[in-house]
Amino acid sequence: MSGRGLEAAPGDGDALTRALFVPGDRYGWFARDVASEVHPYQGPSQPTLQPEQRHAHQALAAAVAADAVTRRRNAVHGALWLLAPLALGIAWYLGYKGDNPRAQTGSTLATIVPIIAGLEVVVALLVARAARVSARASERLRDQLAQSSDHVDRELPARQDRWKDERYAWEDAEWRRVLSRPQHVPVGPSRTPRRTDIVGGDRFGWQCLLTTLGSSMLATGSRLEVLDLTERGAAAMLADLARDTAAVDAEVVLLPDEAPAVDLFDGLDAAAVTSVLIEALGAQEGDRAARLLDQRILAEVTRCLAPPLTPARLTLALGLLLRSTPTEQLGLIGDEELDALQNAFGEDQRAALRERLTLLEAALHPLASYGSAGSLRRGIFRPAAGAGLHCIALTGTGVQVVNELLLDLVVQGFARRLTAGAAERPGVCAAVLGAERVAAAHLAKLDSLSAAQGFRVVLFFDSLSEEVAARAVHGTDVLGIMRLTNHSEAERASALIGSGYKLIFTAEALTESRSESINWGTSSGTSGVGPLNVSKSEQENSGFSATGGTPRSGLTAASTS
Repeated sequence: MSGRGLEAAPGDGDALTRALFVPGDRYGWFARDVASEVHPYQGPSQPTLQPEQRHAHQALAAAVAADAVTRRRNAVHGALWLLAPLALGIAWYLGYKGDNPRAQTGSTLATIVPIIAGLEVVVALLVARAARVSARASERLRDQLAQSSDHVDRELPARQDRWKDERYAWEDAEWRRVLSRPQHVPVGPSRTPRRTDIVGGDRFGWQCLLTTLGSSMLATGSRLEVLDLTERGAAAMLADLARDTAAVDAEVVLLPDEAPAVDLFDGLDAAAVTSVLIEALGAQEGDRAARLLDQRILAEVTRCLAPPLTPARLTLALGLLLRSTPTEQLGLIGDEELDALQNAFGEDQRAALRERLTLLEAALHPLASYGSAGSLRRGIFRPAAGAGLHCIALTGTGVQVVNELLLDLVVQGFARRLTAGAAERPGVCAAVLGAERVAAAHLAKLDSLSAAQGFRVVLFFDSLSEEVAARAVHGTDVLGIMRLTNHSEAERASALIGSGYKLIFTAEALTESRSESINWGTSSGTSGVGPLNVSKSEQENSGFSATGGTPRSGLTAASTS
């Protein structure tokens, strides 16, 4: 089985028609992992401040701060140096006067002042020179710090902004590329299967699967014959969409609700009516001797009656043979037919066949209302002309034992419809919902007819019992396993897939995280957030999961290896 991206997933209105009624078998859709398809940004990495640049900038800032402290300290030292000669002169003068109290003040000052002035000049020149040297060094440091700050505060942010703009533009284009493709991909078989078995699921899951698969069959121009035995209207969604959305000619027959308007044996000759009734009754009894007696009785009765052969006329004829129906009540039996029936069996034969006559009359009597309406529709045994979709659905109303006989009759009629339809119009497809209710012999016959006539069959089984598992193994091209109800069915499903079948994954789920994990499988990918958030997590972490079907029932498909 392979997923082929034919159309988008169904939405509503025209989008629903485009998604469903297009050629190409589909069992459902699975959502693409859009995030994993977005390629990571392949451009240059984000501009950042290199460690050596950061360390150099910090060192320059520290040097400028230390230089400021040094300059303040040097200014204090310069002032002290300027005061030192004056203090020295004053100290010398005071000491000199103390030793020579009679010395003249003027002559003393005249000697000291030039010396002090000369020292002050020398010290001032030295202090000024040192200040100039310190100022030039400080200016160089501040220039270097200004250049470094300009790179850090203006140039680097500008480069980072340009890098972000380029990355956002690239990611926007990448998301537009990914989102322009269909977000849901159909899941279909790699080749057209002749027989498909679906096991498990519920009514809603069957509705969705039948609608998805059936609409794709109708889109190819095939006629789809549906036999709904679920008594839950599982084919209603497909019929409504076919009529209302895709303008496909759809015919739905509800039994036994529409019994008066249905000509049950329409299109069958006497031999075919006899065969159908024997097969339907034999499916319940299984006694070969009894079936031979029924064949003898019904063959004689149908020989005596002219067309049309209806359940009501057959019931009256059997009652006449039993002498249980007064002659005046045989309004549906003609005079010639009456004479033939009265001479059909001798008295001894009627006595020997009385038990079988009674059982046949009792079986056909509840069906006497079929075809009693004024305007009759085509019966269940003849394909409807021009109908793209024909559905026979059992509603379950009425008596259970009668419904069981009706089910066997409908199955016989369905098989004959398919045989006649395949001969008249190639490309017939059949779907049986509730196939576990069909006798094994009838299912085997339907499968044989499918292989001989070339029409496709899709069988829906409600559960995976041992009997169903045995049937599903033989002759199945595709096996679909939906939601199962208990562990026993899951074990049987595992045994089926592991012995002669290969499990096909309808999707590959990719997840990512910061932590490492080891899962079974081989795949890789990256996922991230949308174009407005550059935060990403990139980690290979692969695994497989099967998806598809409906919100309440998942479909896992397997095909023969």
